[in-house]
Amino acid sequence: MGGFWAVAGLCVFFVFLYLFGMFLKKNKKAAAAILVLFIVFFVLVLLLPPSGGKSPGPGASGDSVVDEAPLGQLVVHFIDVGQGDAILVRSPEQDILIDGGPRSAGGFVASYLQSLGVEELDLVVGTHPHEDHIGGLIAVLETFPVGEVLDPGVAHTTKTFEDYLTVIDRKDIKFTEARAGMIRDLGGGAGLEVLHPGEPSGGNLNNASVVARLTFGRVSFLFSADAEVEAEQEILGRRLPLSGVILKVGHHGSRTASSNAYLKAVNPEVAVIMCGSGNEYGHPHRETLVKLAAVGANIYRTDVHGTIIVVTDGKDYTVKYGRGVEP
Repeated sequence: MGGFWAVAGLCVFFVFLYLFGMFLKKNKKAAAAILVLFIVFFVLVLLLPPSGGKSPGPGASGDSVVDEAPLGQLVVHFIDVGQGDAILVRSPEQDILIDGGPRSAGGFVASYLQSLGVEELDLVVGTHPHEDHIGGLIAVLETFPVGEVLDPGVAHTTKTFEDYLTVIDRKDIKFTEARAGMIRDLGGGAGLEVLHPGEPSGGNLNNASVVARLTFGRVSFLFSADAEVEAEQEILGRRLPLSGVILKVGHHGSRTASSNAYLKAVNPEVAVIMCGSGNEYGHPHRETLVKLAAVGANIYRTDVHGTIIVVTDGKDYTVKYGRGVEP
């Protein structure tokens, strides 16, 4: 299309010169009118998009929901993957990923990380074997060098879980079973502590979830995965520090999680619910929303707000969100 407009412009230019010269001799007013028409035509040509398409808007795939964080800050991306969890933590020195959403979102999650300049992952946490948490990790593990995978160590019989273990084995990635009390130094003053599970459990896989607390200065995050009330009671019984300024609400806001005692111990300022719009489970349940409101939490939801990003310097934090990066 660019060649067409160049030729057309050249032709018009020569026609203009001929007409302008002819009318200039006979009628100066007509010559002036032709000059004005030529200028209008030229301006319109300049304003046309070079390929005939529209300029990308705020929701275009090339947009980024948030800019790179200033040096020395920590950023947590609660990535909108529909019905599932995928959380990217960028400390001043390391990049870690907690879950990867469903398998259908794996390519999107990998692309999202690449768009932020992530080249490798120091740690990947597969909180439990359900497909909406580890399915997307398969594509991520295939795409990036990974230093270590942290996993609860419980088995599942699905093809997705088998493929997840296969890629870890094939790429010879360090595999560690998460246990309460484990601590990972993420550099730059950031640390991640595992609060659950204490021992492997073959029962309810949700209650085998890896629950972890991230601290950075005075700001903390509590990632509850799909832990339900039974797991919450076990965590409370260990009397570990639970206060979390930002809470990733357990089990997508289901009524089976977020007990009053747990929410009271965490006392969050911000509650992030990760769920898909119009999901078949009815998440988040009204009971959970009422409980979160009762403790004074500001509620953000991926089904409503899209991807949610928290940026902190360890003293204060800001919350941003947007739908520019949907799968």
